[in-house]
Amino acid sequence: MSHAWGPHAIVLPLFLFVLLGAGSALRGGAWMPGLAFVGTFLVQTHLGTGPTVVALLPLAATSSRRRGQTFATALGILSCVGVACAFLSALKIVGPPLDYLFLFAASLGAAGWLALTASALGEGELPADRCRAGLALAAAVLVSLLATDANVRGLVSAQPMPLATIPSVKTFSESLKEPLLAAGVKRPLIAMEGDAPWIPAAGVVLELDRARLPFAIDEKWRPMFGRGYARDGREDAVVLFADGGLSERSGAKLVARADAVSVWLLRAPSSR
Repeated sequence: MSHAWGPHAIVLPLFLFVLLGAGSALRGGAWMPGLAFVGTFLVQTHLGTGPTVVALLPLAATSSRRRGQTFATALGILSCVGVACAFLSALKIVGPPLDYLFLFAASLGAAGWLALTASALGEGELPADRCRAGLALAAAVLVSLLATDANVRGLVSAQPMPLATIPSVKTFSESLKEPLLAAGVKRPLIAMEGDAPWIPAAGVVLELDRARLPFAIDEKWRPMFGRGYARDGREDAVVLFADGGLSERSGAKLVARADAVSVWLLRAPSSR
């Protein structure tokens, strides 16, 4: 995702998925094609929604066989199961639990509030205690508005990654191109060492690719870019991204340095 609003792209589709699941629980298989279509989109967009989609699909299918089930009941059950699956998915996160990894759970909470509202209103029929129903609906609306306000404030204060190239990355890549051309390097092998910051390094690599300069990626780093950047034996130098601590390296020339990243040029890479 290159923008702060990007992770929100699946919030509404997941909300639609839960509604379709409730419809399938009430009306049967006629809703299943739409349920499967939206579920496929969710999983392909964000793997974190996989457990929720996999759990709710059979649950919606089996719930359609129960008689006397109401919309509020079906929606409430699906929401609770979805929240539990989202929690289990969040437990699998390796590293910091960044918000965009499980932001989709917000739509499950919205579906739960909708189920409570439908239950309080009697699903189209005026309940005997109108005052209690009105208080429940007002509470649901108030909590939803407060949550929406908090989310909007967080998004406004966020600093999204710019869609254009970061100026420092562009400058860094230009400072790397010049020594490569001066050394007559035709196809370098790009590698990363130790704890070198991979984000600026990846930005420089993408700038080199945008400039249509041929290169290959070291096997330890290549899965991030794809098979098209594998070694083919024509590499005539190694461009090594390392942390900015060393000022000298045996058999290597320092060609660029920025912040915590230093780039070294080594000739004749060893075959692997």
